[in-house]
Amino acid sequence: MPRMNGSNSNIEIFKPFGEAFELMKKILFQPFDLKRWLVIGFAAFLAGLSGGFHSSFNPSSRWSSRNDQKAIADSLRQFGSAGQMEWWVIVLIIVGALIVLAIILTLMCLGARGRFILADCIVHNRAAIVVPWKEFRVEANSFFLFWLVIGCAVIVLVLIAAVGLIVPFVQRGVDAQMGVGFWIGLCVFGFFVLCLVFAWSLVAQFMVPIMYRQRCRARRAFRQIVELIGSHPGPLLLYVLFLIVI
Repeated sequence: MPRMNGSNSNIEIFKPFGEAFELMKKILFQPFDLKRWLVIGFAAFLAGLSGGFHSSFNPSSRWSSRNDQKAIADSLRQFGSAGQMEWWVIVLIIVGALIVLAIILTLMCLGARGRFILADCIVHNRAAIVVPWKEFRVEANSFFLFWLVIGCAVIVLVLIAAVGLIVPFVQRGVDAQMGVGFWIGLCVFGFFVLCLVFAWSLVAQFMVPIMYRQRCRARRAFRQIVELIGSHPGPLLLYVLFLIVI
């Protein structure tokens, strides 16, 4: 596997953090330039559109009363009887869903470009948008399409798990009680979703630097990340813990 920094496979956590902190001070404060701040800030904003996955999953704070349980089951049963809706309501729902989907895809595409623009600003210590936007078009589009496929796969897995959890409860009717089994399943489902989201967000952090440096496509970068995780699980676990701390 091609190495990111020469032939040595030494992986460090704290030394690069210190070097990155010094580079940040150099880029932003030596000297201070408001125009540079605005341009790099805009690049960071674009990169942020690609997603930062954050979850506040807390089963104990929801569906706590029997009335809440009845409302959930009743809503799901009513949703299942969509054939009783007026045709124009269904059309509005479909159109609205397509508009939301188009907005999400647009933001994802802009976010993919923004990641490479921000990386270019940092690597070359410059405030530029147009040049890296054009220069890394192929890599950004590859990352976006790969990200889209992975996102769809994750959504399918989550929906399958959610259906397996909810359908038995709905079938028992609005008077059904959420027993211990439901809460255990809910916790397992939440853990499953968090693992998927966290794994992808971690992989995405490494993919962009590899694609930027090697000017490769997303599939090649993904294979290198999988090999890296398999060969160096300890340092990567330390990296994850370090991310949680900061």
